[in-house]
Amino acid sequence: MVAFSSQYLVNRQAAFLKADIDRFPYPENPDDFNFVELEKILRDDVLDYQVDYIKYGDSPQAKASTHATLQDVSVYAEQFVALLSTIYETTHAGDPIDLHMAYCCPFYCGDRPTVAFGDKDALYERLDGLLRHQRGTRLRVCRVARLFDGNCLFFLKPKPLRFWLRSIAVWDADETFAELRRQGY
Repeated sequence: MVAFSSQYLVNRQAAFLKADIDRFPYPENPDDFNFVELEKILRDDVLDYQVDYIKYGDSPQAKASTHATLQDVSVYAEQFVALLSTIYETTHAGDPIDLHMAYCCPFYCGDRPTVAFGDKDALYERLDGLLRHQRGTRLRVCRVARLFDGNCLFFLKPKPLRFWLRSIAVWDADETFAELRRQGY
């Protein structure tokens, strides 16, 4: 329904019309639904997380608004590496780093680098200020940072799960491919 309804989720409407059901393309044989892996990831994330997020926003009822765990970030990293390594074969994920209000997910190509962050408390404070910004009483800005440093790529994102879904890893891999191509890699 999400893909074919003209009214479903418009202004957070949770009801769909009978005409939407009638227009739904459904094959005679259910075995004809041959989704490739990326389509399954996108389908599952939309059904499991995005529909609730559109309906409920940042409220606790939306699973996508809850904080991701380090395991969720690791699943995101696995998906990102699986996609990026189709072109850049030596791509690896480092261990995710909990930065209080955000996670840092490092990736690298080739040899594993040694990265020192220095004064972590100062880093936490600075990153919280960069990634989250409250403008007035009604507008909150959540930023995502993608930093390239030598053979490393760092994703810095707020903790809500919507930033760490597998479908977002697909999006981020696509954006990273485009950026690396622009840089001549």
